[in-house]
Amino acid sequence: MSWLSNSNPYLPWNWPSDLSKSFVSQLEPGIEFLLHVFLLSILSIIQTILSSFEFMFSSSLMAIVYSFQSLGPLGLPLFTGFFIVAAGISMDLFHFAHDLPIVGDFI
Repeated sequence: MSWLSNSNPYLPWNWPSDLSKSFVSQLEPGIEFLLHVFLLSILSIIQTILSSFEFMFSSSLMAIVYSFQSLGPLGLPLFTGFFIVAAGISMDLFHFAHDLPIVGDFI
């Protein structure tokens, strides 16, 4: 008599409930996997953008340093002067941006 019970998976009238339980048990991991793939692709895009900015900054900085190294003993005073002028210009641009109404709210 236990063969005809409702918990027997071989009976045809139990197949829809088994399928729905199987589907529901696999739905949550499937959605989590799709969310994981989506967030991973966003992370990859952001990482690519930031690494390209880092590469441009470091390569331009190394180009400046190598150009001043090629000047020999005259390179250190010129590099110091260039650094002071660049810092002054960046501070002036920062103060100018601070006075703008839109940018000043965020700075």
